[in-house]
Amino acid sequence: MTYFHEVEDYQTYKGAVADFHFDYNANSGGGQAFFGGSFYDGHGGEAQPSSLQDYSVSFSVRYPGADFMPITVALGADGLANYRFVPRGSGSAQMKLQIDAGDGAKRIAPSLLLAAFLMLPPTCGVNMASSLDESPLTRENYWLRSMWLNCEVGDDETAVFIPTDFVFSGGASKRRGVSPTEGQVTGEPRFFKLDYVSRIKDVIAAAAHPELFTDGVAACLRHFADVYSNTKPFSYQECADTTKKLMSLLASDYPDGYSGISDPLPFIADKVTAAPRFTAASINEPRNLIYFGAPGTGKSHDLNELAKAHFDDGHTRRVTFHPDYSYASFVGCYKPTVRYPEPSGDESLMDTMGKPYISYEFVPGPLVRSYVEAMTHPDESYVLVIEEINRANPAAVFGDVFQLLDRGEDGKSEYPVSVSDDLGAYLFKEFMHRSGISYNRGDEVPGLYTVEEARRWRVGSMALPPNLYLWATMNSADQGVFPMDTAFKRRWEFRYMGIDAGEDVIADKVVLLGADRVPVRWNDLRKAVNALLVKAGVNEDKLMGPFFLRPSALDDGAAFSETFKSKVLLYLFEDAAKMRRGKVFSDRAGATYSEICAKFDELGDAVFAMEPVKRADEDAAEGADEGAEA
Repeated sequence: MTYFHEVEDYQTYKGAVADFHFDYNANSGGGQAFFGGSFYDGHGGEAQPSSLQDYSVSFSVRYPGADFMPITVALGADGLANYRFVPRGSGSAQMKLQIDAGDGAKRIAPSLLLAAFLMLPPTCGVNMASSLDESPLTRENYWLRSMWLNCEVGDDETAVFIPTDFVFSGGASKRRGVSPTEGQVTGEPRFFKLDYVSRIKDVIAAAAHPELFTDGVAACLRHFADVYSNTKPFSYQECADTTKKLMSLLASDYPDGYSGISDPLPFIADKVTAAPRFTAASINEPRNLIYFGAPGTGKSHDLNELAKAHFDDGHTRRVTFHPDYSYASFVGCYKPTVRYPEPSGDESLMDTMGKPYISYEFVPGPLVRSYVEAMTHPDESYVLVIEEINRANPAAVFGDVFQLLDRGEDGKSEYPVSVSDDLGAYLFKEFMHRSGISYNRGDEVPGLYTVEEARRWRVGSMALPPNLYLWATMNSADQGVFPMDTAFKRRWEFRYMGIDAGEDVIADKVVLLGADRVPVRWNDLRKAVNALLVKAGVNEDKLMGPFFLRPSALDDGAAFSETFKSKVLLYLFEDAAKMRRGKVFSDRAGATYSEICAKFDELGDAVFAMEPVKRADEDAAEGADEGAEA
């Protein structure tokens, strides 16, 4: 995609009440630019640029972040973009930036400064294009013609200029070797307005997919994403050098797709857009799915592997239910939230971090967050993974959105539910902003939804879209879990994990038991204990799966005994065999847990009321005997 749109006039501010602007003198060099118009001061009054004479001025760029709170990036942190604001000439009411302040440190011309920040090819001086045979938007072939600005005035004779749009120009030149007569402008100037918000967001999005690029390109994108998120302070020289490096790497790594002189972002964005996406149509799995089975059968592992196969990390959200988990946690509610003020004047982001304040606002839960993402990206699929869904009260946690679990053939909720005013207001804001709907001095920018559609969502209903999946795990063997009623369960599809599912992974794991260090296979021991539990009348969902103990615990012979006591024996004593201890543990094991642990250290598997498990080395001996007989 292109981020530049040709316009007829660079004076986009013309006719506005607050028309504070920055224009390059068309006949000047790259550093001579002047300010005009008026702006609103901090008290709502109209002010003239001359009121800022001798102020220390810097630039910042502001854009809506992922949560639509504004993010402001200061461009004067390295000192090269802090300017003294002075009259154009003696007695002139027109103001300019003092590029050379006489302190030995020459400031960066704003044209170069903003191009470096926006990951654009380096600009040239006004009417000093290097070629008229190439696109006006290529390296050294264009310049920043004007900016429409907001102005934030500090109390200490400082001011921050925040651009609301950028217009670049090209197509004309008076450079030697380009113009037939040096100093005489050749060609027709053309003007291009930059969509800088989309540009910033697309750089951040590209940096989130390093797997699509070579390591060097991915590192350059990461640098800019860190700057845009205020993780890394802006440095003109670093960003200018990184852009230069990025353009060189792209030309070298992708010679068939990138020229090496043009804006690098369209090529990068096209690669991200062309990357395979997981769409609703490509996922042949239930929208509402629960993995269930005995403990240690690998439910979470298998479900997460299924999620990885169909969704990338950015489209997967996970939450774990617990007894105190509530509707407010899952869906959302009004509650106090810590916020930080935007930096002002010479403040840095770290300065504002020390000034937190409490804001009372609607805070969405994981369901609503995933819902908004799915609704505003209908061509991509999202999954909300709920671990231990029945460790909370599912009916209470889902509340009225429980009705949304009824899905039609197309995957959409068959019965929408009305939303509360607070949730509705939050959804309205999210749908409006995430759809690309914004207001720039009263002009609507159309997006996925119109303003009217967004308003209807605010007062309307909520229905799960077909591209939102709810997948969960459940272990009914846990003590204290909440039972699911029939109405809730029938809205899900269940996938049972068999008691021996995946046992091949640990089939050969040998552990040592008792004082004599008897070698037995963990899987043989597990199956023998399970058979004993079944014989004692214990339900199948209380049996132990192959991964009841982590495979790593089976590799540590010295620590296995302690792990077995703290995991297996405690589980049997306190839960699975609690009412049948006399049928599970042998007479010699004792009556208390500590006595059973002591006997296990001494006797190994003889602590159970069953025949000893076959020794692992007996298989080798039998194999040798069979070979000798043959």
